[in-house]
Amino acid sequence: MPDTTLTAERPWWNGAFWAIHPPRPDSSGTNFHRLTEDLTLVAVWSDATLRRLYDLAATPRIAEALRDRHVSVVTDPEGHHWRVRLDDGRSALPLVGVGDVLDELASAIAAPVSAFLLSRACQEAHRYITTGDRKVATVVISHELIWEIIEQLIARGACTRAPQGEDLTGLLFLLAARSS
Repeated sequence: MPDTTLTAERPWWNGAFWAIHPPRPDSSGTNFHRLTEDLTLVAVWSDATLRRLYDLAATPRIAEALRDRHVSVVTDPEGHHWRVRLDDGRSALPLVGVGDVLDELASAIAAPVSAFLLSRACQEAHRYITTGDRKVATVVISHELIWEIIEQLIARGACTRAPQGEDLTGLLFLLAARSS
């Protein structure tokens, strides 16, 4: 994978760009917003939701609000309200921990997929990505794989397209670092 470390030349983002044609309707990406040393807000965004999700991540004291069991709604700098607690007091945002059951399942699935992406069988796909950087080509191929998996899951009724309306809480989850 290419190095995405922020530098003086690229202080805000250090990823890869590529064009998709024909466009994939309602395709999405994932952004990670580190709130504290041990808590990251993860947002699944689309063009239609990106600005609102950034507004939430920029909300002052958002980490404290997410941890406070007495806070049920947060208001972002643009005045949008975000439900952070369910009526029964549980967090409205799923909490995923590094090393928990879901993380272990994801690792088990990712192992053969990443092995395939590095295999000789995947060499053909790399020839269609016109970049001199094999690592960037791997990122492009990986995204196409992810988007195709999502399309097939939607077609089979296993999930739906991401919400676009007023309540975008379903696009969020929290990633907690493993406690020592």
